[in-house]
Amino acid sequence: SMFVMYTGLGATLCRALIQYGLDRNADAYKEIRPPTLVKTETMVSTGHLPKFVDDAYHLERDDLWAIPTAEVRWLAMKFSMRLICL
Repeated sequence: SMFVMYTGLGATLCRALIQYGLDRNADAYKEIRPPTLVKTETMVSTGHLPKFVDDAYHLERDDLWAIPTAEVRWLAMKFSMRLICL
């Protein structure tokens, strides 16, 4: 369940195995880095706001929220791709 913290050689081995998998399948997959912070409208559209406003981390200056779950990342990526394609 990935609640383990690896250090030293264990962390190096994990990183090396991931890199090996990415390198070996570079032609089959497109590597992405999903967002860690999203705008308020993304949080609202996934139903996290206003329901969990007291439990979420908010950067007021930039009006960004730390993502609470994977579907928020997915929606943010799909929404931005749709805007780019329009």
